[in-house]
Amino acid sequence: FENDEAPRVVGLLGYDFIAGCVLKIDYEHGTVDAMPSESFEPPAGSITLDAVLDDQVPIIWSKFNDAVGDRFILDTGADDIVVFSGFAKKYPAAVDDHSPKKILSRLFNLVQANGVGGKLNLRPVMIANMQVGNVRYSDYVAFVMIGDQPAFEGEDLDGLIGAAALRMFDVYLDYAQSRVVLVPNGKTRPRKT
Repeated sequence: FENDEAPRVVGLLGYDFIAGCVLKIDYEHGTVDAMPSESFEPPAGSITLDAVLDDQVPIIWSKFNDAVGDRFILDTGADDIVVFSGFAKKYPAAVDDHSPKKILSRLFNLVQANGVGGKLNLRPVMIANMQVGNVRYSDYVAFVMIGDQPAFEGEDLDGLIGAAALRMFDVYLDYAQSRVVLVPNGKTRPRKT
């Protein structure tokens, strides 16, 4: 969350609102639309992710190199991908810095950010292969939590998937059907074959 002085923020639309509809987040055009959930059909060419609604947030699986985490928060309010320390300790090779000569983690071995629990200590890394549902990302920059920061991380969560990984899609939050639907938009980069 970056505080922008231009728009005036007057509140927050949370779970109660989102659960009563299907919410479409269009990153390309900067719009959010609410539609009736009972008539929603995923658009053609969409990617459907099963989501568990735990603590009223969608939890999805993600893969970092060869390690799978079942408990990543899909967080449209976060900018980046953050891997929590428990997942990083369990799968250290999964969050190894793949940048040339590990320059990313050598130059920026500690980055601080503000989060729900206050100051967060993070280490940027380039992940060689990352997957969210069946969407694959190569050489993707993510942040790994350094040390235990329980006020932010939660004890049973693997991390969070933020807007940076979602911006190439229209994102549909369909809580009634426990799913997230991704539709590629104009910012989707074609995959090399």
